[in-house]
Amino acid sequence: MVTVKVSDPSGNSRVLNLGSVKVRVDNTAPTVAPIRPANPTRVASWTTLRFQAVDGVSGVQRVLVNVREKRGSTWYQYNGATWSKAIAHTHRNYLLAGKSGSTWVIKNVKGMTKGYLQLTYTAFNGAGIRSATAGLAQVLSR
Repeated sequence: MVTVKVSDPSGNSRVLNLGSVKVRVDNTAPTVAPIRPANPTRVASWTTLRFQAVDGVSGVQRVLVNVREKRGSTWYQYNGATWSKAIAHTHRNYLLAGKSGSTWVIKNVKGMTKGYLQLTYTAFNGAGIRSATAGLAQVLSR
């Protein structure tokens, strides 16, 4: 039972019974996974990146994605607008996916070419708990 005492500047006070409060503790990380397009080897299939993220207690609050592509022997990173050479295996540019229904998306990924696509992603729930960082690798051949 929760009770609250309220008072005004004149010193008048009253105790109110607010009833019971159910507290849910979230100790579980969310899960996140990419949704592969129907034709995953096609460059054009990856202009929109889709992810399914779930958290049954406090809900998914954000999904972060790093988009990299290996062209020949050089790695490139996407910053949401352009590609630039990546430094070794660092993942510096994480993009914030937007929510569309129950799917998290990054739209209008431009400038991708044939090569080796690598996505690294993670999700955060309402309690601030982060999912394990995971990845997807895909050869883009057409």
